[in-house]
Amino acid sequence: MTKLKTTSELNDQAWYRLLKVSYVIVSIFVLLIVVFIVYISNKPYSSVDNSATTIKCNYGNKKTFTADEAGIFFVPEDFPPSHILPDSKRSQLQQVCEISKEEIQGGLDIFLNKKITNNLFDVSPSISAGGGWAQVIIYSFIAFLIIGIVLEVIKRIFYYIILGSLFPKQSTENE
Repeated sequence: MTKLKTTSELNDQAWYRLLKVSYVIVSIFVLLIVVFIVYISNKPYSSVDNSATTIKCNYGNKKTFTADEAGIFFVPEDFPPSHILPDSKRSQLQQVCEISKEEIQGGLDIFLNKKITNNLFDVSPSISAGGGWAQVIIYSFIAFLIIGIVLEVIKRIFYYIILGSLFPKQSTENE
């Protein structure tokens, strides 16, 4: 086997062309996996800050609590577009507020201006959003740069091992 000195001589080798195709396929696969991981870890979400969500009892003990103090764990789904709290949350709130059965008669939840109001209690949720497409795009771009640099380093190491130079000539001058 003759010693290869240029990339054009290297391109004449079938094994090298197969290696280049494999390199491109693996690179694309790695990039897709990274984008998927970046999306999963930064997709948009909303959460309820139970330490900042307040509950004001209008009847019963007439106290004001945070959801954490009351031992009630709210999730974003507890504040639906229908503006009615789930039955399990209403019954928990009635127990926390120590509302009697007589006071419970006729209670209807109304969601207005990010506040669940009812003649028995008021719930002011603290809902925050996180993640988003901007983060996905920024982190993907950063990951692409890092992966591109790593792939280029791998390619240069390969050239150095096979051709003896980090930046080999494309072709000989007499071609």
